[in-house]
Amino acid sequence: MAWLHKTIGLIFGAWLMLMGLTGTILAFYPEIDSMLNAREMRVAQFEQHPDIDAMSMVVAAAYPSRTILSIERYGISDLESFPFLLTEPHAPGAIFSPEPRLEVFVDPTSHAILGQRAYWTWFRLIRSFHMELLFPGLGERIVGVLGIFLLVTVVAGTTMWWRQSKKRLGKALKLRLKGPRPMMYRNIHTVGGIYVALFLLVQGVSGALAANLFPAQMAIAAMFAPKQSAPISPPPSAAPPKPMAANRARDIAIAHHPDSAIIQVQFPAPGFNLYSVRLFPRDQPKTQFTRQYMMDATSGTIVMDFDPANQGAFQKFFGAWMIWIHNGRFFGVIGQVILIAAGTMLALLFPTGAYMWLRKRKFGQKRTKVAA
Repeated sequence: MAWLHKTIGLIFGAWLMLMGLTGTILAFYPEIDSMLNAREMRVAQFEQHPDIDAMSMVVAAAYPSRTILSIERYGISDLESFPFLLTEPHAPGAIFSPEPRLEVFVDPTSHAILGQRAYWTWFRLIRSFHMELLFPGLGERIVGVLGIFLLVTVVAGTTMWWRQSKKRLGKALKLRLKGPRPMMYRNIHTVGGIYVALFLLVQGVSGALAANLFPAQMAIAAMFAPKQSAPISPPPSAAPPKPMAANRARDIAIAHHPDSAIIQVQFPAPGFNLYSVRLFPRDQPKTQFTRQYMMDATSGTIVMDFDPANQGAFQKFFGAWMIWIHNGRFFGVIGQVILIAAGTMLALLFPTGAYMWLRKRKFGQKRTKVAA
């Protein structure tokens, strides 16, 4: 256990420190981003049925050389503007690139453009590093694997602490921030680590699952068959038909859950002749009842619907709730505050552990020289 804890800590400790720091920064990033950019991101009136087509026409007219990809709102307030994500400017006949490059904010009541900004903000760069090391797909898998190492080192460290401290738990659980530096660092590393060990275990498991690392998730889905509509492939066509209006996609989704707010709309694109609409309920916890509908962009036929209310318990936990558990929002503000505390402690484990290892190694070398 000591070897595992030391080896993993020294090899992956710097990464774990960065995960703790970035996770702490991201705990309240939607709220902070909305507060810092209130002029563009906040509006005066909630729109139950926003006119997506009218807003899209305004954005398309203002940015004729770009393609609208989607609308993505945070969903932390009803009084949010509608951020449209657009591609890079492109020439006619150029290869379509689905990468968002510009974010344009629109008032759902007046349809006025409130402002714009580059898509890659500092918050999004930090989030991309935290989730996928800035490399979508492969990076997400790597982060999931590294989450396993976090689990192992936390279990090893907790086991070592228990073996050494089970006979004096009162003293072993007392956090001392005064005294000689070596003792203070050791106390922060061992006692502070124990206080957040459970939360770090949850973060390791939820992070790995959120990264879709385990094929077990698909096995669980197969074993506990979710009650959702089976995918329906649209009929083949020689020429791509004209998509239906975005407002119709809106109405199809809202009809299933009227008291909901539209959080995301993904528009049809080459090779993706579908609308995707995500809803946050206004009468239930959004972290437990986020819904999403994908529909054929021509006929409006729903090809996939995701409603946690129709999922089995295992599917809910491993599929629907894991990301909310990981970012702390499943437990409300208290969960986010605990996330900050655990992330801060995780960031401290590497420097304090490295200090203890270097100091022990230094004294070991001195003893060897004296013995020689």
